[in-house]
Amino acid sequence: MQPLDHKKLQLVFAPKDCPTFSDIIDRVLSDPALSQARARDMVSGLRRVSKALGRSSADVPADPKWLQPRLQKIAPAALGLTPKS
Repeated sequence: MQPLDHKKLQLVFAPKDCPTFSDIIDRVLSDPALSQARARDMVSGLRRVSKALGRSSADVPADPKWLQPRLQKIAPAALGLTPKS
């Protein structure tokens, strides 16, 4: 019997067709309407949230219903984030 991977198990609560942060990062980087600075800032934010959740961007569904309860458990100060960040 294999041990349960709790991170993978949580993904069953996200819609099957939901893009991941990795998919969104690819879209942002390939969007010609965004300046390089804006795209860089957006990608940085997505990666920061992924890191705060302890997951790779490929393992974070871009689904508000999935994200909200997990983000509520994060204390920004514990991650070294300032109010500006």
